[in-house]
Amino acid sequence: MSDAQNMPELPAGIDWNAFRLVAVDLDGTAAGPDGRVSPEGLQALQAAEQAGLHPVIVTGRALPAAMGVWLRAGLTRPVIACGGAVIAWPSAGRPLWERPLAPRVVDRALELARELDLIPFLYGAGAIVTGRRHPWRDRLAHLNEIPIPVIAEDPAAAAGLAAWERGRVFKVVLAGEPQAAEAARPAVERGLAGLPAVAVATLPGLLEIIRPDATKEAALAELCRLLDTGREQVIAIGDGENDLGMIRWAGLGVAVANARPEVRAAARLVIGHHAEEGVARFLRAVVAARRRQA
Repeated sequence: MSDAQNMPELPAGIDWNAFRLVAVDLDGTAAGPDGRVSPEGLQALQAAEQAGLHPVIVTGRALPAAMGVWLRAGLTRPVIACGGAVIAWPSAGRPLWERPLAPRVVDRALELARELDLIPFLYGAGAIVTGRRHPWRDRLAHLNEIPIPVIAEDPAAAAGLAAWERGRVFKVVLAGEPQAAEAARPAVERGLAGLPAVAVATLPGLLEIIRPDATKEAALAELCRLLDTGREQVIAIGDGENDLGMIRWAGLGVAVANARPEVRAAARLVIGHHAEEGVARFLRAVVAARRRQA
């Protein structure tokens, strides 16, 4: 099958050269079922970069995972990590923007993890720790491309975990079986009442606790301000609840076929499934359209 046959048909009436940035989620979007961005995906990101449509990785993963894709794809714009709590320019070696959780939020999240029998994972900018051994530890280590040490096995010793990176935790992930995590969400939301934090569902089995002003759309808006880029010049691609805000905010919101129903409903355009290189094929089609319209 030729490249042209592999590329989706784009809607008419859009000036594709008007866009300067494309914000791309990883899990369930640019990354395949194995959690990795394929060589085809990396090539498509690089092609967009070279065409002047600069990809911005916008992910719930920790900074090392975002930087890994940034390096492998040869990108030039900053990355957004930890669900929107960190903006960093990897080449600069320091964050441009940070929104850590208040220590009292982290303390409460650890209490909720114990009460609800969920596994807590604390995300710093470049590291993740947990308090218990669990299959989620291996999966998150794979996705984030870093080892995840166990700080405290004994729930009674949770103070050791709470003391880690005090004041520098950017999000807390509560993990469990998908049904258990979904059932626990109302209790987590009640437990966070009155605190500067919100709970967001991401991958099945995961609840993320972040600051209300540390969302993907908030970080993307701040990055666009720093880069002097208007929202109408941005394409945003995602699949999950935590992508919904940036898809609504961007000039062109795009959902992959496997996205949650509310995300597909909010998007102006629905592209292929993440398991079928939907993002890569869309980006190649956009690059081709930009050339035709130039």
